[in-house]
Amino acid sequence: MCGIIGCVGNDTVETVITGMKRMEYRGYDSYGFCAFKGVSKFLYKDVGLVSGNTNLDGYAHTLKDYTSAIGHTRWATHGEVSKENAHPQHDEQETIFVVHNGTVDNSPSDILDTQYIVQQLKLRLTKHWMTIKSSDRFTKPLREVVPLTPEDYLLAVNSATQKLEGDNAFLVSFSNLPDYIFCATRGSKSLLITDNGYVSSDSYAISGKAKEARRIKNSVVCLSSKGTISSIKPFNSSVKIETVPERQEDELSEPHHMIQEIKEQPSLVKTATYPTSKHRPRPDRLHLIGCGSSYYAAMWAKVWFETIARIPTTVTYGSEAFSLTLKDRNATDIYISQSGETKDIIRASHDAKSDSAYVVTNSVNSHLGNSVFNTIDINAGPEYGVAATKTFTMTCFRLWELAWHWTSEETRNKILDTPDKCVTGLIDGINYVLDREEAIRTLAKMIAQYDNALFLGRHWDYPIALEGALKLKEVSYIHAEGMPAAEMKHGPIALVDEKTPSIFVVNGSFDIDTIISNMREVKSRNGKVFAVTCPVNYEKVSKVADWTFQTHNTCSVAMEPLAANVVLQLLAYHVAVEKGLNPDRPRNLAKSVTV
Repeated sequence: MCGIIGCVGNDTVETVITGMKRMEYRGYDSYGFCAFKGVSKFLYKDVGLVSGNTNLDGYAHTLKDYTSAIGHTRWATHGEVSKENAHPQHDEQETIFVVHNGTVDNSPSDILDTQYIVQQLKLRLTKHWMTIKSSDRFTKPLREVVPLTPEDYLLAVNSATQKLEGDNAFLVSFSNLPDYIFCATRGSKSLLITDNGYVSSDSYAISGKAKEARRIKNSVVCLSSKGTISSIKPFNSSVKIETVPERQEDELSEPHHMIQEIKEQPSLVKTATYPTSKHRPRPDRLHLIGCGSSYYAAMWAKVWFETIARIPTTVTYGSEAFSLTLKDRNATDIYISQSGETKDIIRASHDAKSDSAYVVTNSVNSHLGNSVFNTIDINAGPEYGVAATKTFTMTCFRLWELAWHWTSEETRNKILDTPDKCVTGLIDGINYVLDREEAIRTLAKMIAQYDNALFLGRHWDYPIALEGALKLKEVSYIHAEGMPAAEMKHGPIALVDEKTPSIFVVNGSFDIDTIISNMREVKSRNGKVFAVTCPVNYEKVSKVADWTFQTHNTCSVAMEPLAANVVLQLLAYHVAVEKGLNPDRPRNLAKSVTV
């Protein structure tokens, strides 16, 4: 959440504006940048989408010769969404400018936490705090008035950073130092810094600007247009060097990123095989931890860890894992985070045994990806749509693949699902759904008329129902609930009427007669029933449901739910479009939940 970028040198404003556009998915409540050249400065802030402001490219041209700039895309944590609360935040005299990602836990409740950082910097640059002829510059009063050097400012930023509690990363520009940017990180937050004057919280924001970058943690660094970098924590061999992605143009062949990323899934599955050399020996027990879509992926994977690998498995929300009273110290933990920056997952992982734990992520260079855990890369590529689509599918597939690796030879010989067969089946299944997008668009026009919806499934379809409900509520703002199909009659059936449709996911022949009974219970209360089902169940389901979508025979019971989930992804997308909403940028959301 929130994206920050800075640049010293040439074409700084153009670089920062381009980086802000690339980071928009990290926060799009508001945005802003400031730029400096000699005694001149320029500050711009606004609310809404960076990509929606056509005036920004003009600033890149008119401010071409400015020597430094910092920018920010905001997801509001403290303070309402407004131009005033957008970053950069600054002091009254407009001498200190800060862009910030994180939360300052010890900030007073009546001011923005970023303003608290500004105050701490201001305090350390006053006469009362500064001193000369002393190794401790911030505890003795100033005896002589002397011009402050960049080193003084670096020490002031370091002192202010040590005052902050929580996980934070921020950039500071001082109006009287137009050729410098000060970068600070604390806690789990990190920044990428290049030798040629670029800094960002997101590698894609600076793609094409350098071949490699240093990831700094718990450090304060000064970037200079003179090509020098100084730091409180000197760069050494322990600082991780990362490859910066090559220049990537955001090519959009579809109306939105969400639909484009849904359609990318067959090609991603085709290259999905993960090297088994990365896998550790079979554990006795598993504990999966995730948030949002990653939590539902964990729930789906639990079925296969227990069904084919025969490993007892528990699943916990990341936000709840930290407070577990009884922790199974002998269980192998698997932490799931698409961004690798999810704060609740990072917090939950603090006391994990690093030699046995796994991280499943789409960002191997993230905080979790850089941990000492065994990292499994889902290789989904950048996902710019805020709602998870391809990352959910690839996370599920990676976890199923891990379950297969831990399955005994005896069990493998009894089941038909092999990795190669699953890859082929899932690709065929997804392509079959994509080829019938128009049928799903027809359903979307019906669902868009409702304010509420229920999603129901059993066994391996239950997590898919939860994920389908999440997708619909995320991008269309329709209130949706997912639940086990049989649990509906234990309370939620009170919600069923002609204004609340029920969407059933029915794959495999597991307890099919009971699910048919659940559908009839809805029908008998004037509720509409829509169903997504596999060929083996189509005849029975279609006789009861008001609308039925038949998926393809994937020849794999494990892959059928994932193909069905693509139906629900397309449904959510087209409902949002039907309602005139932007599915790429749902209100109040951001891609990386880092707070």
